[in-house]
Amino acid sequence: MTVMLGKQSGWRHRQKQKTTTCGICKEDIPGKFRRHVTRNHLPWYFEPQHACWSHKVNLDSLGGLLGHQKDMGNCKLNGKFGERELTHWLTFMETLLNVIVSNMKKKTPTGLLETVKKRGWYPSRALGIEVPVVTQEL
Repeated sequence: MTVMLGKQSGWRHRQKQKTTTCGICKEDIPGKFRRHVTRNHLPWYFEPQHACWSHKVNLDSLGGLLGHQKDMGNCKLNGKFGERELTHWLTFMETLLNVIVSNMKKKTPTGLLETVKKRGWYPSRALGIEVPVVTQEL
């Protein structure tokens, strides 16, 4: 819960901070839910533009990554995500997708996609967007 203090009048009121319950760890997360999931439940390479490929850690932003690289002093990429890393990232993401498919007891990524669509697990802001059908299996 946050306390708001008015600048001119000095009035106070309490306002509940919006929370989202994480479907993985069941914690109530105030604020940025995506940041919680990225930090706590996804591998370091999930957001490659914020990842240090030398130390295999993911920072919250490009500024965080640049600060990390300045502090560590021995990062190979100096904040650049290039074609070599893209190839590795695609391999990592394909492996992650296959792990998710397996953990959800599905045979193919298409089966996983159908489950996601059927259960409505995609973000609510995507409701007006057609979820594409995977035509080629990985």
